[in-house]
Amino acid sequence: MKIKIITSVIFLYIITVQLLELFIESELQSILIFKFTLFEIGVIASIFLTIILIIFNPVKDNFHNRLFITAVIGLFLYQLIIVAPVLFAQGISFKEIAYAVFRKSYFLVIPFFYYFLFPNFKKNSTPILIINLSGTVLLLLYIYNYFNGIIDHTSTGEVRIASGASTILFAFMLITNFSLFSQHKNNFFFLIVSLLGLIFANHKSAYLGVFIITLFSLINLNRIKNKFRIAIQVSILLILIIVPLTQIPFIADNFWGRVTSSFTTDDPNADSRFEQYEMAWEFFIQHPLNGSMINTKFYFDESMNNIPPHSFIFQLLATQGITGFVIHTFLISLIIYISYKNRRDSYSFQMFLLILFYLVFTLLNENFYSSRNIMIFNFAAALILYRNKCIENAKGYILSFTSINSISGKNRVGKLKTIS
Repeated sequence: MKIKIITSVIFLYIITVQLLELFIESELQSILIFKFTLFEIGVIASIFLTIILIIFNPVKDNFHNRLFITAVIGLFLYQLIIVAPVLFAQGISFKEIAYAVFRKSYFLVIPFFYYFLFPNFKKNSTPILIINLSGTVLLLLYIYNYFNGIIDHTSTGEVRIASGASTILFAFMLITNFSLFSQHKNNFFFLIVSLLGLIFANHKSAYLGVFIITLFSLINLNRIKNKFRIAIQVSILLILIIVPLTQIPFIADNFWGRVTSSFTTDDPNADSRFEQYEMAWEFFIQHPLNGSMINTKFYFDESMNNIPPHSFIFQLLATQGITGFVIHTFLISLIIYISYKNRRDSYSFQMFLLILFYLVFTLLNENFYSSRNIMIFNFAAALILYRNKCIENAKGYILSFTSINSISGKNRVGKLKTIS
């Protein structure tokens, strides 16, 4: 019982800190406890609890899940055993080395969510609901700022009410509350909140990401009965929601232009970003094995290193080289494989779409390891692993694969119970 309470408290702490990071990032990161930010304290607490619990209560697991967790641990050990000593030999400060190693430990929160968070809840929908509620609070905070004259602008001049990084949280809400994305019933309240959040963020990469996951969902309809009826219902629903929203003055002035430009490179930022990609690529060519191994060094030109390339791939190549690229590619490919393998399970398919959106967004931005976003990725990966374990444990008990959406693990060993 105490472990359940501690686990829930850490989860709520992490979600709350991430919400505040999206709203007041600079102010929050200035608060340090023992030289750690509030976000880093949540990461440390979850990792420490996971290590202690696994030592005293080893967890049985299936092959793919065990392989993924092993790769996550391997990525951290690579930073600790290979990267850190090399940086130390180069005279890099301890602070920079610790930051380089610790940032790649964010993935270690995945075992915490997988082994201990989800088994604590009778329904997988409960932690999802908590995240949806946090997104609703965030939207209200942004609206409060807007009416108090606190607004942001894109680099091309458009007004932005919500931060660009918040789109991943709002995409999470959209995916987990819309029937097109395998949700059993539309939750109109959260659906409208998510659409407003995406529109207020006014981010081109987010619109492109929504377009791509929508295509995947339409393809997935081929496996569902009454697919034509579902497609018509979804189309009508979107029209009934989006058309009234676009009549709001702010949205009418900003929305359509950003949407249409999401599919072109006709953007004042495009040239500078392509230049950043080229510079990061040149640095990688000269340091192909491990890159710079420093999270803040991407180019030969030191004056440019305060501007990271707006692409996770080029950041990764420049700072981790081919070694880091291969490890991350393996991790991401494996979690995508597991989720798509179980795509007839609604939670697995939704998290597959979320990770796809995350990859599209970070392909064109610098947010992959950001403290504002990484916990959404970790949550999705952990839920994919947990559903995979439940599904494999249920094969001997569930006759119809289509009923798998109703299963939930009662404990880590795999005893199952049916939930509504």
